[in-house]
Amino acid sequence: MPYLCEYPMLAFYETFARNCCGGITIMDTLHELQEHYKGTEMEPVMDSLIEDLKNNVSLSTALRKHPDVFGKHVIAFVEGGEFAGVYDKAFLIIVEQAWRCPVCILSKPKTA
Repeated sequence: MPYLCEYPMLAFYETFARNCCGGITIMDTLHELQEHYKGTEMEPVMDSLIEDLKNNVSLSTALRKHPDVFGKHVIAFVEGGEFAGVYDKAFLIIVEQAWRCPVCILSKPKTA
């Protein structure tokens, strides 16, 4: 089984889980992550997510625009969190699942 440190997206999900549980807004969390990913291949993704949320696009819809980064399981958890108003629990579940099956959650999604 690969080590979790091999999965750079773990920091993304852990930051969301920590910040949502701490009452930090989604936009503030995205700005924090934007700084973290500056100069990496994730920088344009972060810019896009921030721009979408500024334009009142839901987080799940914004994530769905990047299928090469965010898998369908992650999007489903986020969408459920939006619907139920429990982003914090959604991201905690994503992190928990990443620890149980890192390949399922953290691997880059396969595209056709």
